[in-house]
Amino acid sequence: MLVRKLLFFGIVLVTAVAATAQRIYKPSSVLSTGNWYKLSVKETGIYKIDLAFLNNLGVNTSSLASNAIRLYGNGGQMLSEANAGPWLDDLQENAIMVVDGGDGILNGNDYILFYATGPDQWVKDSLGQKFSHRKNIYSDKSYYFLTIGGSGKRITNASMFLLRHYYHQLF
Repeated sequence: MLVRKLLFFGIVLVTAVAATAQRIYKPSSVLSTGNWYKLSVKETGIYKIDLAFLNNLGVNTSSLASNAIRLYGNGGQMLSEANAGPWLDDLQENAIMVVDGGDGILNGNDYILFYATGPDQWVKDSLGQKFSHRKNIYSDKSYYFLTIGGSGKRITNASMFLLRHYYHQLF
């Protein structure tokens, strides 16, 4: 019979730690209900949607309530290759500026302005004090989605002034 002497004995307690990497996903996409119209842009800028454009999309513009127009999109830059990035699992609503003459109805010469990011990206290098251009190698367009219904997100008054100012300079 072999006898051995125990030199060390210890208890290690392992406590359960909540997994911080666990993501919480939305139960369904915003695209799962309603009618959606797909728009594409080729570059970053301010875009205008008028009644003629909405009619070409197939939107019924007779008595169209201006507060019911909603725009969704996340821009079109390439996704990061890193798995630990801050990912969005659904489209985000974008704030838009609706110029409807104050009557609450989109008619006549009324229009919508929105800011859209294109597929390419400018990245600031704070150390080198330079910008570098990152071309999206997968797409030459960014996509946005328009729907009618509910109450849409709007640009605040301060931002509206800047948007009108830059829009009028561009066109």
